[in-house]
Amino acid sequence: MEEGVFVGREAELVRATSAIDRAFEGKPAILLIAGEAGIGKTCIADVIARKAADRGARVVWGRAWEAGGAPPYWPFVQVFRALDLDDPFSSEDTKKLDVAHARFKTFDRAVSALKKEANETLLAIVLDDLHAADLPTLEVLHLLARDARSAKLLVIGTYRDAEARTSGAGKVLARVAREGETIALPRLTQEDVTRWMKEVAPEAKAADVARIYETTEGNALFVREVLRVRGSGVIGTTLPDGLSEMLDEHVARASPETRDILAIASVLGREIDRERVAFLTERDVDTVERALREGVTLGILQPIAKGERATFAHILLCDRLRATLAPSKCAALHWRLGEHLLASRGDIATAAHHLFEGRSAGERERASAVCFEAARSAFARLALEGAARFCERAREAHEADDVATCEKELLLGEAWIRAGDTERGSAACVSAAARAKRIGSAEHLARAALVYGTEIVTGRIDPKMLSLLEDAMGALPEEDGILRAKLLVRHGSALVPPRDKHDAMTAKDEAERAVAMARRIGDEETLLYTLHFGASAFGYLVSSKERFETTRELVELTKKLDRPLTYLAVGGWWFAELIENGRRADALRELATYERIAAELPQPHYQWRIPMMHSVVALFDGDVAESKRLARAAFELAERGGLMGGVLTFIMHCVSVASMCDEPAAIREHEEMIRSVLSKMGQPGAIGFKAWLEAATGHPDEAATVLDRICAMLESFPWWILGSEAACMTNDRDHAALLYEAAEEHATTRPFFWGPFGSIVFGPSRRVSGDLARLLGKSDEARRWYEAALLDAERLGARIMIDVVKKRLAELGTAAPPSKRSTTDASAPKDIQLVREGEMWRVSSSTGVTMHLKDGKGLHYLAELLARPNTEVHVTQLAELDGASNDAPPVLDERAKSAYRKRVEELEDILEEATRLGDQGRIEKARSELDAIAGQLASAVGLGGRDRKMGSQVEKARINVQRRLRDAIQRIGEHDPALGRYLTATVKTGVFCAFSPF
Repeated sequence: MEEGVFVGREAELVRATSAIDRAFEGKPAILLIAGEAGIGKTCIADVIARKAADRGARVVWGRAWEAGGAPPYWPFVQVFRALDLDDPFSSEDTKKLDVAHARFKTFDRAVSALKKEANETLLAIVLDDLHAADLPTLEVLHLLARDARSAKLLVIGTYRDAEARTSGAGKVLARVAREGETIALPRLTQEDVTRWMKEVAPEAKAADVARIYETTEGNALFVREVLRVRGSGVIGTTLPDGLSEMLDEHVARASPETRDILAIASVLGREIDRERVAFLTERDVDTVERALREGVTLGILQPIAKGERATFAHILLCDRLRATLAPSKCAALHWRLGEHLLASRGDIATAAHHLFEGRSAGERERASAVCFEAARSAFARLALEGAARFCERAREAHEADDVATCEKELLLGEAWIRAGDTERGSAACVSAAARAKRIGSAEHLARAALVYGTEIVTGRIDPKMLSLLEDAMGALPEEDGILRAKLLVRHGSALVPPRDKHDAMTAKDEAERAVAMARRIGDEETLLYTLHFGASAFGYLVSSKERFETTRELVELTKKLDRPLTYLAVGGWWFAELIENGRRADALRELATYERIAAELPQPHYQWRIPMMHSVVALFDGDVAESKRLARAAFELAERGGLMGGVLTFIMHCVSVASMCDEPAAIREHEEMIRSVLSKMGQPGAIGFKAWLEAATGHPDEAATVLDRICAMLESFPWWILGSEAACMTNDRDHAALLYEAAEEHATTRPFFWGPFGSIVFGPSRRVSGDLARLLGKSDEARRWYEAALLDAERLGARIMIDVVKKRLAELGTAAPPSKRSTTDASAPKDIQLVREGEMWRVSSSTGVTMHLKDGKGLHYLAELLARPNTEVHVTQLAELDGASNDAPPVLDERAKSAYRKRVEELEDILEEATRLGDQGRIEKARSELDAIAGQLASAVGLGGRDRKMGSQVEKARINVQRRLRDAIQRIGEHDPALGRYLTATVKTGVFCAFSPF
């Protein structure tokens, strides 16, 4: 719009003013202004920014470079320069390969610096043309929007909605919009155009205004160009047919020399500076200065930075001027500018862009080399998408069967895989491997195979991965080496789940050889790699004790070398190993560590595992409803992220719950979904669950067909345990007899089968052996198995498993024996004494540790339970309460419950977004509020959804007793960890509390 004229945006300005008010009050405001080209987005952003500045705000601008070639994070780089702050996007050490973690740390560093600047004085950040921004820039913006909290911050972003929808920018901008508000600018109405004309050309007739409106269709840029070209006194003359003609007539008002200079300057992009224009045009600085001033006077340019730099008033003007250059001249200018930037040590990304655009006028091989250098620079700055695009340009500029092209494809593959685009990354690795074969480079062939195998594939075998790894191993010499150790173990892990006995033995052998080789080499990084993939290859091909030691060493090494992503890949297994070995308190502490590290990462790939592991704990405690709720939450996180591993784990959990509860028919609720997912898994990953499902849903013939295959590979423990349950459900004695032959090998060395990341569990395997023996009429052997299984279940503290085993013994006509664990587990504390001595309690046990603790109610409750072992005590007895009246009104009325439900939906949306980005602050805040609401609802709603009455003494007692018992045990554990772990495993809390020693 003309200077001083602003029409048709009054409502938008009211909304913007309200946002400014909120920002000054310390309530961050995010405004996204969307619309088509020329609609006035930058204009209204400028007006809003000036309003904020008039009230004392500090205003800084950053603009995406629509012409391409900008460095990573360019809009924010401009912002940090304007604020005179250090560049937070400095290179990270990507040798550690924890790229996602380093990337988040970089984003967080940038956001923290901006929040600090917005501490006392309002900081207004304007980010223009976000549809052209790189994805890392948008992710930083999203994190800033989510994490601003109480900062005095106003963020204004403009973008073309059509362009954003067709690029990756659209999805991220949609997430940003959820944190603030979007102002969608419509075209001006005829009334708006009429008001505009009255301001600049009051003599214009209604017919003239109508003609202008009809020609421009209310596009603000079109209206402005009509006025610039025709002037207020000649409105009635013939109007141009379209925008191109309008722009041409606008530019034609400049002198020939100025037009020539500006046309050449357009090669720089929308933003230009005097020195580079002088270099490109080969004119002196004074001549260029005059041309720039004329461009500003005519409205073609807008000045910035005291006249040394300027920007085209609109990108369409820049594009139109560049179109006047012959393609050959344009390419030559790009090439010359790229060489100049390299010689003057300008930004490598900008230089690479110009050399690539000018490659037809220069050396294509040189353009390729510079693009590859820009890709490596972008990767080092964790701009993975930018690195991949520069690699693609490097390959396009010059592709040959040589080492240089192999290197480009390897970086391209790694960048895409780590950015989450596995399909494109894998394709690049396959291409690199083929090229490495042609040029005879064993090293590049090995690296291509290893990059392809960056991620562990769950539940299926990738034939292409196996082929690449086998080719690479065949090309390397038979001697110790880092690449050979990695290829060996990666090949072993790629054979899991094994298709047959040969695969199983090969996987175990290769993993063992690789780990041994890594130890001989003496390189900890290689040892970490081989232990990581070796743990996957070993699986259940080794004993429980061997698996525990391998996982323990691996976890310790991830912490020593600071590898959070590797830890997240194996921490779930360590959680499961600790539980299996009776160290539940340690497992829960490890789970808390896992959750803390995962909260720092933005990918949903890690987030779904947390509620799934918590669901196992809830299931062990007998809270089946809570276990299912947590598993469903994990499933929804995985499904939204398109993560097949999480979806697969959910269906495994459904099977696990039905198995542990001894209610296989309950699986029918999820049968359709399970069948669909299993059909996508392929073999052999689905075989065990397929057999179990067919048996549980009443299809014995189909189950028997699958059991034929399982019995041909009895060395696979997971399929043995699932197949054995299937045979027992269908009374299939023939297959049961074959499966029972492997019972001694499996059940005595592998007590439980844990699913992906320790997030589901089947067993105890000795209970399954007992079921087989019982089906085969071997009652005495069944009894032996069940009694051993009872010890395994007690060691886990899994009440639901204990109940099932006791049920089996009862069905045999044998009462469950007293727990033998106290005599078989020498490490279990005994002779526990809590003696009150005035205001203190003396606590001691067979561990040899004696402590004195200050009096507290939790110690009273604990002493009472210890004095009455294996006796359930109602919480009201512990709390010395005498029941409660049910005549009081409900804790929550319908209106309150409706408000809670609405807030829960809002918080779940917030948690979803925070989880995707790894926004730890938001995650904790949302979870805290959700937990508080859950507590309110739990205290307000009883069994079957019935309202609890106000003042329910039982509920109050349950909450208080549970909290105080846990506090007391925690205090004991601080002095005597072994006793603390024992009490955590043996003291049950709830409406009835009990101490069940073992």
